[in-house]
Amino acid sequence: MRLAGSKWMVALALTGGATAATTACSDTTGAGGQPVAYAALTLRPTLPASFTPGVFDLAVDRVRIRLTRPPSDVVIDTLVFFPVTANELTVHIRVPLAARREQFTAALQLLSSSTLLFSGSETIEVDESGATAPIIPLEYVGPGADVTTIRIAPRDTAIKPTDRFTFTVDALAGSNPVSNFYVNWSTDEPALAPVDAVGTLSAPDHRSSVLLRVVAPNGVRDSTRIYFAPTVNRLEVVSGDAQVGLAGFALPQPLVVRALAADDLGVPGVRVSFQGLSGGIPTESLVITDQDGFARTAVLLGPVAGLQAFEAFAPGLAALGFTAIASVGPPAKLEYIGGNNQVDTVTKTLPTPLIARVTDVVGNPVSGVGVTWEVLSGGGTLDKMSSVTNLSGITFADFTLGAVPGLNVVRVSMSGPAASLDFQATGIAGPPAILSVLSGDNQAGEAGSTLPSPLWVQVTDQWANKLPGVTIRWSEVQGGGVLGAANTLTDALGRAFVSYQLPMIAGSYNVVADIPGTVLTAVFSMQAQPPATQR
Repeated sequence: MRLAGSKWMVALALTGGATAATTACSDTTGAGGQPVAYAALTLRPTLPASFTPGVFDLAVDRVRIRLTRPPSDVVIDTLVFFPVTANELTVHIRVPLAARREQFTAALQLLSSSTLLFSGSETIEVDESGATAPIIPLEYVGPGADVTTIRIAPRDTAIKPTDRFTFTVDALAGSNPVSNFYVNWSTDEPALAPVDAVGTLSAPDHRSSVLLRVVAPNGVRDSTRIYFAPTVNRLEVVSGDAQVGLAGFALPQPLVVRALAADDLGVPGVRVSFQGLSGGIPTESLVITDQDGFARTAVLLGPVAGLQAFEAFAPGLAALGFTAIASVGPPAKLEYIGGNNQVDTVTKTLPTPLIARVTDVVGNPVSGVGVTWEVLSGGGTLDKMSSVTNLSGITFADFTLGAVPGLNVVRVSMSGPAASLDFQATGIAGPPAILSVLSGDNQAGEAGSTLPSPLWVQVTDQWANKLPGVTIRWSEVQGGGVLGAANTLTDALGRAFVSYQLPMIAGSYNVVADIPGTVLTAVFSMQAQPPATQR
């Protein structure tokens, strides 16, 4: 049985007595008084809607028939063989009926040798008056039944007139490849360009095209247009050369070439490759020429402004060149170039200017852009309040730190679009410039006693910034007294102190504080008085 048409059936005669019958209907009583009904039953298999008989060369040479009395009593289970040339099958089988009217589950399987192709089942009812011819819906369960996608290769291609070319087809079940499956090949004009069972297409002797189609038994299908044209002998530039566009953006017009044959007509199905030679990127690197021989692709320019080049080529043909000018876009970003995070002495002009650069959105420098400068904190001063970017997109300003140690912040800004950068610089105090007496001078006490108040000094730079961590050296002018330490360090407020025990002999004495390595000194004067018993 070849599934080449819709006129095929399985006729099954069910009998309950010892003699098979195909048409007569009567009541008898068998041994033991068991009722017996005679009825002829025809089972009519129906192929799935997705399956078109006649397009698949599927040969069914056996049918498995199974009748089950609910819930699980198998009454018939037989495999019937027959010639594949038959389109109708009549089988007489003796079936004992348990009642005058019964329901069975009728199951059919169509096989090609040992390969199961279709399967289906249906509940049927049989009584002593016979039965209608119930339809058994079948599903395709053969090789490739789980296929979800099929794909012809190559696609949209061209064949020379009178040539023959064998196409292939890949199948997937979800994302998994399927290796064993059936397909049927066809074209929309079989008289013009026939295709055989293995996908070999025969081209006509003139220019034309057909739609090549493939379908699986479960209805999954694919198609692609195949062109018949002479061999291509050259490519020509059609349009898209010498354009101007913004760097990093698409050119206004696509690059277009045409594949031509010796008759100066377009050749479809030619594989044209496009590539960028200097940073630009075609949106499609491989394009198949259309029915008129044209191939086109949009192009994204590279980020670097200036001349950019592209190329189009096809196998065996001379490459074609395209050029484009990538221009600088409008200002979009500000970026640091130099001068950020410097550290220097307060009131000093920083050794490196504050340097910024203005670029477009893809990083090309933009010249002639005005920016403004302002001091946000720290009290420093700028040499300018505004400037303009040069040919490299760079602008700068000199900055003098404020007089107070700490963070200085300078902002550079541009408008359209608004953007800004904050430069930071740290001012540190200058070297010691002043060593002054805070307290403890001109004290008096009994000879040999310790002065009631320590001797305090303070160190500042020339801008009155208090200097911590400075070493203060203490010494006597005449001697004889006792200093609490020879050296001390200034605290966070620039202060240092020392205790002093007066000499044992009454008189005037001096203590000197100085900073090693400098000429800075501070002098304390005090009086040692005689003991009270000597006065």
